[in-house]
Amino acid sequence: MPRRSKGPRLYLQPTRRYPDGRLRSKPMWVIRDGDTKRGTGFSQGEAAKAQTALANYILSKSGAPRTRDRHPAFVKVADVISIYTDDVVAKHARPHETAARLERVLDYFGELMLSDVSGARVGSTPAGAGTPRRRGASSKICRRRSGITGERDSARRSRRSCCRSVRRRASVG
Repeated sequence: MPRRSKGPRLYLQPTRRYPDGRLRSKPMWVIRDGDTKRGTGFSQGEAAKAQTALANYILSKSGAPRTRDRHPAFVKVADVISIYTDDVVAKHARPHETAARLERVLDYFGELMLSDVSGARVGSTPAGAGTPRRRGASSKICRRRSGITGERDSARRSRRSCCRSVRRRASVG
C-alpha cells in the first residue's frame, strides 16, 4: 500500500554547493507537494512570508470544481462566476471593470445554486418572493444591479457577453 501524502508543506532547503565547494544557493523555503517542489523566493529568516506563500499556493489549488454534467442543484453560482473569471475575464479589454460587475452579481446571487436562478426569479429576492417578469426584463435588472446605467455601447456589449456566458455555463453545468 502506498504512503499517505503529507499534503503541501514548507521545507527549508539547506545550503547547496557546487562540487568544488562554491556556494550555489543559500537556505531557502520551498513548498513541497508530493513530487512537486516550488520555490517561494524567501530565505531562512523570512518564515512568515513563506507561510503566506504556502497559504496562497493552497488557495490556488482549491479552485471551483470543473466536472461536467452536474445537476444545477449541485452547482453554486459563485463557482460558475469563478470559472468565468479565471477563463474569460483576463482576455477582456478592461478586465477590472468586468471583475467589478461580477462582484455585484456575486453580492446578489453568490449564495444561490444554479437551480435557484430561473427566468421567473431573476428580479425577485433570493428567497423567491416576487412575481415572474417578462422576458426582456433581465437585461434591465443586470444593468440596474451592476450600477452602470450611463455607459451605453461597450458596457452593454460586455454585460450581454457576461450574462450570455453565465447562462451558457449554467445550461452546460
